[in-house]
Amino acid sequence: MPIENPLSTLTADQLKSFGSYFRNYQPGVGDLVTPVDPGFLLGSIIWPKSLGKPLTSDISHGFSIWLKFSQSVFDFTPPAHFIELPVVLPVSGKYDATRPEDEDYHVGFVMSGLSSDEGSSHRTTYALEVSLHTDVEWTSEVPFIRRFISPRVRTFQKGPTTVWLEPFRVLKRSGVEVIPGVLS
Repeated sequence: MPIENPLSTLTADQLKSFGSYFRNYQPGVGDLVTPVDPGFLLGSIIWPKSLGKPLTSDISHGFSIWLKFSQSVFDFTPPAHFIELPVVLPVSGKYDATRPEDEDYHVGFVMSGLSSDEGSSHRTTYALEVSLHTDVEWTSEVPFIRRFISPRVRTFQKGPTTVWLEPFRVLKRSGVEVIPGVLS
């Protein structure tokens, strides 16, 4: 199942305008308007500006996004049988979708080439995993902040429409945690 990402050829301005369209999508409304062909996966990462941002040329470079699934392949070695091969693909169509008036930072991402297998006896379950790059520094006014992604993974199956994932969120946890009974 080859998955290509034609959006990697778009300019930053084109990606930003595309991202502002789907960032305001409300799950549950229904896909009454599909801006792209139904083989697309769309999602975002959101966090408050008070948590700072990655110190990279583009804030999207502070994140790794991977699509993982298993592909069934027929093996002709006796006895002939199917084997499940793991497939891990990076999502390269990620970009800064933050507008100046936003209270939060937004990183949008998109991947194409997912085909519907709705109604088949063996459906593919995809897992989209988002993580922070550990070697990227962040701006921040607050010391001792640890950032983490919630949830780290979202799973889905592909139907006949574009997949719109709920946003991933960057949250903070204090690096200094009080141990009960020690400081009283």
